[in-house]
Amino acid sequence: MGTLKFSSFGFVLISNFFGLTGILIGFILLIIYMASLKSMGVPFLAPFIPFRLHEMKDVFFRGDLRKLINSKHSYPHKE
Repeated sequence: MGTLKFSSFGFVLISNFFGLTGILIGFILLIIYMASLKSMGVPFLAPFIPFRLHEMKDVFFRGDLRKLINSKHSYPHKE
């Protein structure tokens, strides 16, 4: 919860000084930061960044689980 308050305070502060342009710059900086994060070796925004078309089949809408084809993901795993 603290991170959400901190980031919203940052967005309010930037928008106060720079207006809509500040909000857009803050949003771009937030996306760049999130793209650099990794969780257990997997990019935080995967499969959007880096974009992998064959892994996008269940991102927005998960279809019938009986027809779901489980493909092997190409992210690095240490076993």
